[in-house]
Amino acid sequence: MFKSIFHVFLVFIICITASGIPVDRSTFDFSQNFFTHKDNTSHSINSEKSSLQDPIPKRQILYTSLPTYIPTVNETARGMMGLTLFFPDKTNPQDLIPVTRFVKNTRTPLRTVIHHLHEGALGLTSPVPNISKLQVQNNMVIVHLPVTLNQYNENALSGKVILQSLVYSLTSVSGIDQVKFLVDGKESDNLFGDYSTKTIFTPNDQPRAYLGLNHNNKRVLLVPKKIDSVPTAHTIENMIHSLQTTKISNTSLNHLIATIPSNVALIDFSHKGSLLELNFNQAFLQAYVDRADLQAMMIDSILLSFTSMKDIESVQILVDNQPVQSLGNIDLSVPLNKPKFTNPESS
Repeated sequence: MFKSIFHVFLVFIICITASGIPVDRSTFDFSQNFFTHKDNTSHSINSEKSSLQDPIPKRQILYTSLPTYIPTVNETARGMMGLTLFFPDKTNPQDLIPVTRFVKNTRTPLRTVIHHLHEGALGLTSPVPNISKLQVQNNMVIVHLPVTLNQYNENALSGKVILQSLVYSLTSVSGIDQVKFLVDGKESDNLFGDYSTKTIFTPNDQPRAYLGLNHNNKRVLLVPKKIDSVPTAHTIENMIHSLQTTKISNTSLNHLIATIPSNVALIDFSHKGSLLELNFNQAFLQAYVDRADLQAMMIDSILLSFTSMKDIESVQILVDNQPVQSLGNIDLSVPLNKPKFTNPESS
């Protein structure tokens, strides 16, 4: 009797399938790089006052498919120095990617920066013009550009990208905070499209969320993206939201990678002087549990992002209000400062 009922049920299923009745594709779709997390926990610090309008998506990166992440570095080998070079991403040139190259100590680090911007790193290049001379005045470098800048002035977006590549790369050199340009030794109102040489350029100090980028399926890089600068408490909430969703303001940056899994919740935080304490739930300790490199990516992303805020110099991570000894190979027992060298060219 039982077998007869089973056979009738089996015939019924076959008929339904043959009839073409649609089946929810998401139930079986493995073509995307995302999966639905069974624990859809999301914790709002203050749901009534929170500035975050969108819930955290109930998904996270299928991180096992991601290439290797190489952690930040704080020290250099003897006789070496680190140059942080900023290159536009080929696919999304508005993404300026910092890459650290270690070179022998030199008395001309600014000229060395220009040389290596031309040379490129990790398959990235910055199409900066030939620069005839560099002068240093206190904390400012004066960059002498050639008289012919036509190709650099034809497109405003391209001009801005090249300008930012130069400014951020040159000011990464210790002691340099400002950049001024001259064209053929003179002032000009026709600089990289819409700029004037009368402007003294400095790095934008707006807070930045450091999100992941799958670079040519070879390695994951961290990319800084500006977020709105609002009162500190809201900026902290916005930062966590961006790191979990790759959404900044009302824009979803779908080509980038969230660095904090969606089930990791920020319970609360405390800002004491220059120290920021972030108190996460237990899911933090299980993040990327079988990928030590991606655990380092998450920690680096948190440190770089929050120390990009003016009044934060170090971050202490807690879990359920308790100090954390470690995560993978990372010591979390003490407050951590901003890493010095991001995306080192090699491990």
